[in-house]
Amino acid sequence: MDNGWNGLADLIANLITKYAGVLDLDNLPNPTPVKNTEGKNKFDMAKTQIENKQ
Repeated sequence: MDNGWNGLADLIANLITKYAGVLDLDNLPNPTPVKNTEGKNKFDMAKTQIENKQ
């Protein structure tokens, strides 16, 4: 990692540490299954297209 980015990385790490409790990250909702299904469908379509070309 470039030394110029170390300050930014430190700032982000400090902000996460400082505000993690306030954000209550443990109680965030689970990702919606709809988004996961869409991603799987896109993968399946691409896989089918590749198999059809062979």
